[in-house]
Amino acid sequence: VVSPANTYLSILPSAVTDVSGNPVNAITVPATEVFGDATAPTFQGFALNLSNAQLTMTFSEYIDVTSIVYLNLVLQNTASSPSTQIPLRNSKVALGQQNNSVITIA
Repeated sequence: VVSPANTYLSILPSAVTDVSGNPVNAITVPATEVFGDATAPTFQGFALNLSNAQLTMTFSEYIDVTSIVYLNLVLQNTASSPSTQIPLRNSKVALGQQNNSVITIA
């Protein structure tokens, strides 16, 4: 759990200068407040590319790709009472799309 007790900012002299070019003094300080993420992500849509077998999903915020349970993602032919369902198996997140709000699965 992130808190002021375990969240610090370290500022090096090369990080910031004033308008005269004087560097900031080096310092490491604890956070005065830390605000956690209490908002659940919402699914915003998807695109399916059958040419390269990729499913691209968009969410309202960054997603931890290690939390994806691929068998719980199912393509189906209708919204309710589908006659065809295809759970995603042996899938992986495409490189360059990790921990993002847009995730491409191949």
